[in-house]
Amino acid sequence: MRNNYELLDIRAFLALMSLGSFNAAAEKLNMSQPAFSRRIGHFEETLGVKLFERTTRSVRPTRIAEQYQPAFARLLNELDAISSLGATSGPSRETVVIACVFSAAVKFLPSLISDFLSLHSGVEFNILDVSANDALEAVSTGEAHFGVTILTGSYPSLAFIPVMSDPFVFICHRSHPLAGRKFVTGTDLAGHRLIQFQSGSYNRTIIDLSTAPSNLDLDWTVKVNHLSTAIGLVDAGVGASIMPHMMVETVNSPNVVAIELREPRMARTIGIVEKKGRVLASMAKEFRDFLNSEWPDSIAKT
Repeated sequence: MRNNYELLDIRAFLALMSLGSFNAAAEKLNMSQPAFSRRIGHFEETLGVKLFERTTRSVRPTRIAEQYQPAFARLLNELDAISSLGATSGPSRETVVIACVFSAAVKFLPSLISDFLSLHSGVEFNILDVSANDALEAVSTGEAHFGVTILTGSYPSLAFIPVMSDPFVFICHRSHPLAGRKFVTGTDLAGHRLIQFQSGSYNRTIIDLSTAPSNLDLDWTVKVNHLSTAIGLVDAGVGASIMPHMMVETVNSPNVVAIELREPRMARTIGIVEKKGRVLASMAKEFRDFLNSEWPDSIAKT
Protein backbone atom coordinates (compact mmCIF):
# COMPACT_ATOMS: atom_id res chain seq x y z
CA MET A 1 0.00 0.00 0.00
CA ARG A 2 1.29 3.45 -0.86
CA ASN A 3 2.32 5.86 1.89
CA ASN A 4 1.05 9.43 2.21
CA TYR A 5 3.87 10.94 0.21
CA GLU A 6 3.24 8.64 -2.74
CA LEU A 7 -0.39 9.71 -2.49
CA LEU A 8 0.86 13.27 -2.69
CA ASP A 9 2.52 12.40 -6.03
CA ILE A 10 -0.86 11.36 -7.40
CA ARG A 11 -2.58 14.44 -5.98
CA ALA A 12 0.08 16.64 -7.60
CA PHE A 13 -0.35 14.89 -10.94
CA LEU A 14 -4.13 15.27 -10.92
CA ALA A 15 -3.93 18.92 -9.81
CA LEU A 16 -1.55 19.74 -12.67
CA MET A 17 -3.74 17.87 -15.15
CA SER A 18 -6.75 19.86 -13.96
CA LEU A 19 -5.19 23.32 -13.73
CA GLY A 20 -2.46 23.17 -16.38
CA SER A 21 -0.13 25.38 -14.32
CA PHE A 22 2.63 24.46 -11.87
CA ASN A 23 2.01 27.62 -9.83
CA ALA A 24 -1.76 27.14 -9.64
CA ALA A 25 -1.48 23.43 -8.81
CA ALA A 26 1.17 24.08 -6.15
CA GLU A 27 -1.02 26.75 -4.58
CA LYS A 28 -4.00 24.39 -4.55
CA LEU A 29 -1.98 21.82 -2.58
CA ASN A 30 -0.43 24.49 -0.31
CA MET A 31 3.07 23.72 -1.58
CA SER A 32 5.88 25.86 -2.90
CA GLN A 33 6.49 25.65 -6.64
CA PRO A 34 9.94 23.95 -6.22
CA ALA A 35 8.50 21.36 -3.85
CA PHE A 36 5.60 20.73 -6.21
CA SER A 37 7.98 20.32 -9.17
CA ARG A 38 9.94 17.73 -7.18
CA ARG A 39 6.77 15.73 -6.58
CA ILE A 40 5.97 15.66 -10.29
CA GLY A 41 9.54 14.69 -11.11
CA HIS A 42 9.45 11.94 -8.48
CA PHE A 43 6.18 10.60 -9.90
CA GLU A 44 7.61 10.50 -13.44
CA GLU A 45 10.75 8.77 -12.17
CA THR A 46 8.73 6.21 -10.22
CA LEU A 47 6.54 5.39 -13.21
CA GLY A 48 9.40 5.52 -15.71
CA VAL A 49 7.41 7.67 -18.15
CA LYS A 50 7.18 11.33 -19.09
CA LEU A 51 3.86 12.81 -18.04
CA PHE A 52 4.26 16.45 -19.09
CA GLU A 53 5.96 18.41 -21.85
CA ARG A 54 7.43 21.55 -20.31
CA THR A 55 8.50 24.81 -21.92
CA THR A 56 9.33 28.18 -20.37
CA ARG A 57 5.79 29.34 -21.10
CA SER A 58 3.53 26.31 -20.84
CA VAL A 59 3.04 22.78 -19.61
CA ARG A 60 1.20 20.15 -21.65
CA PRO A 61 0.25 16.59 -20.63
CA THR A 62 1.61 13.74 -22.73
CA ARG A 63 -0.65 11.18 -24.34
CA ILE A 64 0.18 8.70 -21.56
CA ALA A 65 -0.85 11.23 -18.91
CA GLU A 66 -4.19 11.84 -20.63
CA GLN A 67 -4.74 8.11 -21.10
CA TYR A 68 -4.16 7.23 -17.44
CA GLN A 69 -5.67 10.28 -15.75
CA PRO A 70 -9.03 8.51 -15.10
CA ALA A 71 -7.23 5.48 -13.66
CA PHE A 72 -5.18 7.61 -11.28
CA ALA A 73 -8.31 9.49 -10.20
CA ARG A 74 -10.00 6.19 -9.34
CA LEU A 75 -6.86 4.93 -7.60
CA LEU A 76 -6.68 8.06 -5.46
CA ASN A 77 -10.30 7.63 -4.36
CA GLU A 78 -9.67 4.00 -3.48
CA LEU A 79 -6.47 4.71 -1.54
CA ASP A 80 -8.13 7.57 0.33
CA ALA A 81 -10.92 5.19 1.31
CA ILE A 82 -8.43 2.54 2.45
CA SER A 83 -6.43 5.12 4.43
CA SER A 84 -9.63 6.29 6.11
CA LEU A 85 -10.55 2.70 6.99
CA GLY A 86 -7.12 2.07 8.43
CA ALA A 87 -7.34 5.18 10.58
CA THR A 88 -10.50 3.91 12.26
CA SER A 89 -9.84 0.17 12.41
CA GLY A 90 -6.44 0.00 14.06
CA PRO A 91 -2.99 1.51 14.62
CA SER A 92 -0.85 2.58 11.67
CA ARG A 93 2.82 3.33 11.31
CA GLU A 94 3.91 6.94 11.62
CA THR A 95 6.04 8.38 8.83
CA VAL A 96 9.01 10.62 9.64
CA VAL A 97 9.99 12.85 6.72
CA ILE A 98 13.54 14.23 6.73
CA ALA A 99 15.07 16.60 4.18
CA CYS A 100 18.80 15.89 4.19
CA VAL A 101 21.89 16.95 2.27
CA PHE A 102 23.30 14.02 0.32
CA SER A 103 26.60 13.68 2.17
CA ALA A 104 24.90 13.41 5.57
CA ALA A 105 22.28 11.03 4.19
CA VAL A 106 25.00 8.67 2.97
CA LYS A 107 27.48 9.00 5.82
CA PHE A 108 25.54 9.10 9.09
CA LEU A 109 21.79 8.65 8.68
CA PRO A 110 21.78 4.93 7.75
CA SER A 111 23.30 3.75 11.05
CA LEU A 112 21.24 6.17 13.13
CA ILE A 113 17.99 5.14 11.44
CA SER A 114 18.91 1.47 11.88
CA ASP A 115 19.50 2.00 15.61
CA PHE A 116 16.22 3.92 15.95
CA LEU A 117 14.21 1.25 14.11
CA SER A 118 15.57 -1.41 16.44
CA LEU A 119 13.87 0.51 19.26
CA HIS A 120 10.67 1.55 17.44
CA SER A 121 8.76 -0.74 15.09
CA GLY A 122 5.81 1.59 14.48
CA VAL A 123 7.64 4.10 12.28
CA GLU A 124 8.78 4.45 8.68
CA PHE A 125 11.12 7.01 7.10
CA ASN A 126 10.88 9.13 3.98
CA ILE A 127 14.28 10.71 3.27
CA LEU A 128 14.40 13.61 0.82
CA ASP A 129 18.09 13.59 -0.19
CA VAL A 130 18.32 17.03 -1.76
CA SER A 131 20.54 20.10 -1.91
CA ALA A 132 20.96 22.38 1.13
CA ASN A 133 18.62 25.02 -0.29
CA ASP A 134 15.98 22.44 -1.28
CA ALA A 135 16.15 20.93 2.22
CA LEU A 136 15.46 24.32 3.77
CA GLU A 137 12.59 24.85 1.34
CA ALA A 138 11.09 21.45 2.19
CA VAL A 139 11.15 22.27 5.92
CA SER A 140 9.86 25.80 5.38
CA THR A 141 6.86 24.58 3.36
CA GLY A 142 6.08 21.68 5.68
CA GLU A 143 7.00 19.00 3.15
CA ALA A 144 9.51 17.63 5.69
CA HIS A 145 9.18 17.42 9.46
CA PHE A 146 12.75 18.69 9.85
CA GLY A 147 16.00 18.82 7.93
CA VAL A 148 19.64 17.86 8.32
CA THR A 149 21.45 20.50 6.33
CA ILE A 150 23.40 23.77 6.28
CA LEU A 151 21.58 26.99 7.10
CA THR A 152 21.98 29.17 4.01
CA GLY A 153 20.41 32.56 3.34
CA SER A 154 17.75 34.18 5.47
CA TYR A 155 14.98 31.94 6.78
CA PRO A 156 13.49 33.75 9.80
CA SER A 157 10.81 31.06 10.09
CA LEU A 158 13.38 28.31 10.72
CA ALA A 159 15.31 27.31 13.83
CA PHE A 160 18.80 25.82 13.45
CA ILE A 161 20.49 23.45 15.93
CA PRO A 162 24.19 22.91 15.04
CA VAL A 163 25.40 19.33 15.43
CA MET A 164 28.83 19.18 13.76
CA SER A 165 31.53 21.14 11.99
CA ASP A 166 32.59 19.73 8.62
CA PRO A 167 36.02 21.04 7.51
CA PHE A 168 36.90 21.51 3.86
CA VAL A 169 39.83 19.51 2.49
CA PHE A 170 41.91 19.48 -0.67
CA ILE A 171 41.29 16.42 -2.85
CA CYS A 172 43.35 15.24 -5.79
CA HIS A 173 44.26 12.18 -7.81
CA ARG A 174 46.89 9.95 -6.18
CA SER A 175 49.25 10.81 -9.04
CA HIS A 176 48.91 14.57 -8.39
CA PRO A 177 52.15 16.42 -7.40
CA LEU A 178 50.60 17.39 -4.04
CA ALA A 179 49.21 13.94 -3.22
CA GLY A 180 52.02 13.06 -0.81
CA ARG A 181 51.63 16.16 1.38
CA LYS A 182 50.29 15.96 4.95
CA PHE A 183 48.67 19.35 4.46
CA VAL A 184 48.51 22.11 1.85
CA THR A 185 47.92 25.86 1.93
CA GLY A 186 46.16 28.08 -0.55
CA THR A 187 49.44 29.23 -2.07
CA ASP A 188 50.40 25.59 -2.73
CA LEU A 189 47.42 25.30 -5.08
CA ALA A 190 48.61 28.03 -7.46
CA GLY A 191 49.35 26.64 -10.92
CA HIS A 192 47.26 23.51 -10.45
CA ARG A 193 44.05 22.93 -12.39
CA LEU A 194 41.08 23.14 -9.99
CA ILE A 195 37.42 22.18 -10.12
CA GLN A 196 35.00 24.75 -8.68
CA PHE A 197 31.28 24.88 -7.91
CA GLN A 198 28.87 27.13 -9.75
CA SER A 199 28.06 30.55 -8.32
CA GLY A 200 25.15 30.47 -5.89
CA SER A 201 26.04 27.20 -4.16
CA TYR A 202 26.77 27.36 -0.44
CA ASN A 203 30.05 25.47 -0.79
CA ARG A 204 31.21 27.96 -3.44
CA THR A 205 30.31 30.86 -1.14
CA ILE A 206 32.42 29.42 1.71
CA ILE A 207 35.41 28.93 -0.61
CA ASP A 208 35.13 32.41 -2.12
CA LEU A 209 34.83 34.15 1.26
CA SER A 210 37.76 32.16 2.68
CA THR A 211 40.15 32.72 -0.22
CA ALA A 212 39.28 36.36 -1.02
CA PRO A 213 41.39 38.01 1.74
CA SER A 214 44.53 36.26 0.49
CA ASN A 215 44.01 37.32 -3.14
CA LEU A 216 44.93 33.82 -4.26
CA ASP A 217 45.35 33.41 -8.02
CA LEU A 218 43.79 29.97 -8.44
CA ASP A 219 43.12 28.21 -11.72
CA TRP A 220 39.42 27.30 -11.58
CA THR A 221 39.33 25.55 -14.97
CA VAL A 222 36.16 23.47 -14.55
CA LYS A 223 32.88 24.42 -12.85
CA VAL A 224 30.21 21.92 -11.77
CA ASN A 225 26.89 21.89 -9.92
CA HIS A 226 27.30 18.79 -7.78
CA LEU A 227 29.96 17.54 -5.39
CA SER A 228 29.70 14.03 -6.84
CA THR A 229 30.55 15.38 -10.30
CA ALA A 230 33.64 17.10 -8.94
CA ILE A 231 34.74 13.86 -7.27
CA GLY A 232 34.28 11.97 -10.53
CA LEU A 233 36.47 14.50 -12.35
CA VAL A 234 39.15 14.23 -9.65
CA ASP A 235 38.97 10.44 -9.87
CA ALA A 236 39.61 10.71 -13.62
CA GLY A 237 42.59 13.02 -13.09
CA VAL A 238 40.98 16.06 -14.71
CA GLY A 239 41.88 18.33 -11.81
CA ALA A 240 41.85 18.80 -8.04
CA SER A 241 39.22 20.41 -5.83
CA ILE A 242 38.28 21.75 -2.41
CA MET A 243 35.21 20.29 -0.74
CA PRO A 244 33.67 19.24 2.60
CA HIS A 245 35.42 16.30 4.23
CA MET A 246 32.14 14.52 4.91
CA MET A 247 31.49 14.28 1.18
CA VAL A 248 34.96 12.84 0.53
CA GLU A 249 34.29 10.13 3.13
CA THR A 250 31.55 8.75 0.88
CA VAL A 251 34.04 8.13 -1.94
CA ASN A 252 35.07 4.56 -2.65
CA SER A 253 38.02 5.07 -4.97
CA PRO A 254 41.73 4.41 -4.39
CA ASN A 255 42.53 7.24 -6.81
CA VAL A 256 41.09 10.07 -4.68
CA VAL A 257 43.31 11.45 -1.92
CA ALA A 258 42.09 13.90 0.76
CA ILE A 259 44.63 16.30 2.31
CA GLU A 260 44.20 18.74 5.20
CA LEU A 261 43.78 22.33 4.01
CA ARG A 262 45.44 25.07 6.05
CA GLU A 263 45.62 28.80 5.48
CA PRO A 264 42.88 29.38 4.75
CA ARG A 265 40.95 26.96 6.91
CA MET A 266 37.28 26.66 6.05
CA ALA A 267 34.35 24.62 7.33
CA ARG A 268 30.59 24.36 7.13
CA THR A 269 28.26 23.75 10.07
CA ILE A 270 25.69 21.00 9.64
CA GLY A 271 22.68 20.96 11.89
CA ILE A 272 19.05 20.14 12.42
CA VAL A 273 16.66 22.70 11.01
CA GLU A 274 12.95 22.89 11.79
CA LYS A 275 10.12 25.33 11.43
CA LYS A 276 9.62 27.59 14.43
CA GLY A 277 6.41 26.92 16.30
CA ARG A 278 5.70 23.62 14.55
CA VAL A 279 4.64 20.83 16.87
CA LEU A 280 6.22 17.63 15.58
CA ALA A 281 4.39 14.30 15.62
CA SER A 282 5.60 11.96 18.35
CA MET A 283 7.98 9.80 16.28
CA ALA A 284 9.35 12.78 14.35
CA LYS A 285 10.13 14.57 17.61
CA GLU A 286 11.62 11.46 19.16
CA PHE A 287 13.90 10.83 16.19
CA ARG A 288 14.87 14.51 16.05
CA ASP A 289 15.96 14.30 19.69
CA PHE A 290 17.69 10.95 19.09
CA LEU A 291 19.57 12.41 16.12
CA ASN A 292 20.66 15.42 18.12
CA SER A 293 22.03 13.29 20.94
CA GLU A 294 23.62 10.48 18.91
CA TRP A 295 25.15 12.36 15.96
CA PRO A 296 28.92 11.64 15.84
CA ASP A 297 31.46 14.36 16.63
CA SER A 298 28.74 16.72 17.80
CA ILE A 299 29.58 20.29 18.69
CA ALA A 300 28.00 22.40 21.40
CA LYS A 301 24.22 22.35 21.20
CA THR A 302 22.05 25.45 21.48
